[in-house]
Amino acid sequence: MKAVLYNFAYALALLAGLMCASGLTAALLFGSQEGVGALLIASGLWGYVAGVILIAFRGTDRRLRARDRFMLAVMIFTFLPLLGAVPMAMMVESANLADAYFEAVSAMTTTGWSTFPAEERLPAALLLWREFTGKRPRPRSKQTRAADLCEPAQSKCTRACPKSPFYAEV
Repeated sequence: MKAVLYNFAYALALLAGLMCASGLTAALLFGSQEGVGALLIASGLWGYVAGVILIAFRGTDRRLRARDRFMLAVMIFTFLPLLGAVPMAMMVESANLADAYFEAVSAMTTTGWSTFPAEERLPAALLLWREFTGKRPRPRSKQTRAADLCEPAQSKCTRACPKSPFYAEV
């Protein structure tokens, strides 16, 4: 079990590093301070926990047997989303821990399902955090894509512009 915890601490340290990197990147590139504090607090907490586990079990045998590898996979797919859900629950007002856990599992397994509101209303730090953990943005609708290809004067018309691949003669 010591080897499992030791290897889990490495995954936890990676999660903490991704949280810190996404928070700082969002603050520097996008100039958005919204949600950065939640990522940095969670990053510091999980980094500290990972450090304590790594120091406590240093010098032990780190080799994993078959059942240890299975236990490590169960721990990673159960606890890492739970730990990754904490900053999500702190950043989105309407999300409880269950919604944030669902979102974190969805991001880490790349299923693409979401319980959060439209991405335009989410903080930049949260969007970047979801990108780092595997979540890809939802595709836009055909109408949005067609309107994006039109010039501003044409986008007010009721049919799609001719440059769009979704253009249909009316």
